Amino acid sequence: MGEFQNLLDFPPAPKLNILGRLDPARSSEAERRGEALFFGKAQCAACHVPPYYTDNLMHNLRTERFFREVTINGRKASADGSIKTFPLRGIKDSPPYLHDDRLMTLDDTVEFFNLVLGLKLAAPEKQDIVAFMQAPSCVPDRAVLRPVRMRGGPSESREPRHPELFWQGDKAEYRPSGGYARLRHVAGRAREVREAAEDTRRLE
Repeated sequence: MGEFQNLLDFPPAPKLNILGRLDPARSSEAERRGEALFFGKAQCAACHVPPYYTDNLMHNLRTERFFREVTINGRKASADGSIKTFPLRGIKDSPPYLHDDRLMTLDDTVEFFNLVLGLKLAAPEKQDIVAFMQAPSCVPDRAVLRPVRMRGGPSESREPRHPELFWQGDKAEYRPSGGYARLRHVAGRAREVREAAEDTRRLE
């Protein structure tokens, strides 16, 4: 069960503190401006609540205000209806966006909500919001992998169970209950984090 739950976890976000807000020491000026807009003028935090940036609720954006009803293959398309708030943790690594993948980039997504919510954001403001939305993800960096032998005597020969992720600076260390751990500079994708956990279990 612990291994299954690990697969469902969000990727590391070293630029965020334990409450899901930016750490000033690790974030850029553009990211901090974007955070202020995210929680202020842009109204993103009304639905995308930290630390996971979702309220797990359904919302109706009423996009039918912007198009006419059409009939496609005998079915009338008139409204999107309510859609669930998607978490923004690791969002830069999971395009396309929105419930039906209609938005190809984060820039498209910000512009979409700029129009739907009537925010009237300036171009620099939209760029800052995109910069902030990329922060709740892994640090983009080259992956440097090396096995690290954990202390534990005879338990080192056992297959490790329930690996856990511990952060120190920009490094992540998997510490299983016994066996080996893998120390890495995080490469930037949740898939790689899951693969590291699988590799940890296979090391002998």
